[in-house]
Amino acid sequence: MADDTIQILSEKVAVQRIIETVQRSKPGEAPFALVVGSGFSRGLVPLARDLVSEILPRWIKCREEGLQFDSKKRWSQQERDSVSGEFWKKFIKDNEEQRLKLDLDDRNIPRDHAAAYKAAFSHEFGGALGAPGLAREFQRELMELNRSRLNAAHFLLASILGAQPTLKSSSDDVFKYRAAFSRLILTTNFDPFLQIALQSVGRLYFMSDRPDLGLSELALEDDAQAIHLAYVHGSVHRRFQFANETDLKHLRENNANFLAGILKRRGVIVLGYSGWDDVIVEALAACDKFDHRLYWCGLEENPLQEGAFGQKVPDILRKPSAFYVRTKAGPFMAQLFNNLVKGGIPRLLDNPIGQIREMLQAIDLDELDDMQAKSVAASAGHGTPAALNASGSSAFKNAKEVTLKRLEAAESAFKSEPAVAPARAIAAVAPEGGGKKKAAPAKTSPVEKPLESLLASISVAESLRNFEEVLTLCDRGLKDGSLSPDQKASLLQYRGVAHYNLSAFESAIEDWTAITLLPDAPVTEVWQAHYNRGLAWRRIGVFERAIADYTRVIEELPGVPKEDVAAALGNRGWVRYIQNDFPAFLRDTESSLQKDQIDLFAFNYGLALLSNARDVEALDAYRAAAQKFRGGIESMGIADVRDAVGKWLSEERARPVIELLESFKKTSETTAR
Repeated sequence: MADDTIQILSEKVAVQRIIETVQRSKPGEAPFALVVGSGFSRGLVPLARDLVSEILPRWIKCREEGLQFDSKKRWSQQERDSVSGEFWKKFIKDNEEQRLKLDLDDRNIPRDHAAAYKAAFSHEFGGALGAPGLAREFQRELMELNRSRLNAAHFLLASILGAQPTLKSSSDDVFKYRAAFSRLILTTNFDPFLQIALQSVGRLYFMSDRPDLGLSELALEDDAQAIHLAYVHGSVHRRFQFANETDLKHLRENNANFLAGILKRRGVIVLGYSGWDDVIVEALAACDKFDHRLYWCGLEENPLQEGAFGQKVPDILRKPSAFYVRTKAGPFMAQLFNNLVKGGIPRLLDNPIGQIREMLQAIDLDELDDMQAKSVAASAGHGTPAALNASGSSAFKNAKEVTLKRLEAAESAFKSEPAVAPARAIAAVAPEGGGKKKAAPAKTSPVEKPLESLLASISVAESLRNFEEVLTLCDRGLKDGSLSPDQKASLLQYRGVAHYNLSAFESAIEDWTAITLLPDAPVTEVWQAHYNRGLAWRRIGVFERAIADYTRVIEELPGVPKEDVAAALGNRGWVRYIQNDFPAFLRDTESSLQKDQIDLFAFNYGLALLSNARDVEALDAYRAAAQKFRGGIESMGIADVRDAVGKWLSEERARPVIELLESFKKTSETTAR
């Protein structure tokens, strides 16, 4: 644990104090400045540790050999260590005359990642990224600028900033308080993800990404409605990025004092920032206090331990108004969002159609009326109908009006109560058991032209989870007496799925039974009907009929894809588990995994072994499942074991499994800085 020379807050208390500050601020104020480091872009851009230990050496090697670099390509640990070790040994040797010194570990990889990172970008040293063009090429390839990507931290921060009131409008239906949260973000990153995030929520921003020109623009932030993104080391859009020691020293000397004056008048929230000796650290160190406290968020259990953060960070954390909060950026932003924004769900997730509709409504096309009038006048006496000449100018306005009407209808359907179960072939690839997993949509049967429009409408209604509308449309289509068997089967399949999602299981069973009895029905629709009917039988507790339907899919029907046979085996095994037929549960689960490695059944396999008193093998199975499918540890592993305790499983036998899974869960939640 850290000693008592610094103040430590829990995530909950830190959030409460931040919210209290916003609540007490005046309308239009934005009390906080955010400091965002590389950890905030985790999952999007590699951390300095990863860049030094493997990514940069691999990139240089690929470039020298004329190979296409792929940051996601799988290399063995031996290959990574070999390439990285050789690179750093050569880099140090080639720069002996410049007195380059880097302490290497037993793999010949620098121990001090910050020092190695700065050296690699230094103009002084050859063999790495000293040339600005090469450094920019490296950064851009890592960021995959051809793809728009966001992580949870970026998205939730932007959702907060998109909901907060502006200076001209101090009240808002979405934000809980009259004051804003923040309009100033300082980042040491070069990536564009903050920009992409703000664009996704329609929030205006402006950028300062020429630190060589100073940071005087930060003084304008108090009078601006837009979010100010200050790239204190430059951005990937510019020719130069400041990453080596010489450049960082220049920025410290020229910008730190001015920046300190900006920061001490605010509250400062630090996220994903390791605190190297740069301009932000220098500025924070120069602040004797912060008007609304400093909250330094990090993953380190002991922030004062040597190497946990930069050398000056402990002194910053010892300031009277500074606090350390052990948390991750994404979960911390989620807590702030829940406490600052009404509704609990970001607008882009809750009603994306409404957001697009409002963007279109804001577009004023009235000036095209003048264009149309001029077109009509110009056409007089030339033998060309005026309507034809005017059509080009009116087409844009007509398109806007039509699109808005369609969006309003789609929004109305989208905002209807969502269903819980997945859509279309409910579990054609979705196993049941210890957890839930959505199904992929099944392929629809080919249809004739007269039904294409109706089936397209059904598909849209289903994708919007408006299952009442699906039922109405399917009923309309099924009244057509000229339907072919595949058309009728397709409509019955849709209707069965809609009934299932509305918990009308008996009606769903009737629709799927009709498919199985339909002469000349496509075999694909038939096996999906048996599969889905098995799910419905299980939901109403008719287990033997569920088993019979799964068995038909597994053993009798032709052409069933192996992954769907595997899902049917796993689901049949789960029904056997419910019936306490543990040997059959184990047999079906093993058979399922032999056909296809479905993540849920990997955890079910551990449960099956445990239920057959094969505890040692069960631990191994759970360990393998947790290593491969960490996202299912709680819902697919721990929950089922706890549910079994007191039924057929003793606390004593359950404890090793739960402890094992809890350890994996904790490891997956704790990521390196």
